[in-house]
Amino acid sequence: MQNQHNDQAENRLSAVNRHIENRTVLKSPEDRERFLRMTRSKEYMKILDMLDSGELHNEKAVEAILDIVRKEFPLIEIPGDFLGFVAKCYLGRDYEVHTIDFIGEIICHYKKGQKLPAEMENARYIAMDEHYVFIEVYTQCLRAIDKNGEVSVIKF
Repeated sequence: MQNQHNDQAENRLSAVNRHIENRTVLKSPEDRERFLRMTRSKEYMKILDMLDSGELHNEKAVEAILDIVRKEFPLIEIPGDFLGFVAKCYLGRDYEVHTIDFIGEIICHYKKGQKLPAEMENARYIAMDEHYVFIEVYTQCLRAIDKNGEVSVIKF
């Protein structure tokens, strides 16, 4: 029993040390960029896929999504330069994309031709591409995420 307690304490200490090391490492723009290019987790992918299923449709949904995002990116300030998501919408043929806006903490479904917030409009046509599941919208770039969680970066 004592060995199990010591192992748990060592694991927690190791996790804290990695967290501190990562905070220091991510101070450089290159390391932050490398971190944000990492493959997204299955849990992260799953919650974002639930938007069109009707399971996530209110203000609590945004908080659940923010919780997963914070877990996925514990060293990135949210909201900050990560503004939200744009993805193809499957609610009906009149709908084109939906957004998750971290600033306003809202989920919106947009019909064809309906304008998105300016910072999200750049992601609209990429989100319609069948190769991507959703687009992460940042102030300086877009990160297009495919079905395997792989990341493609589009800078502007």
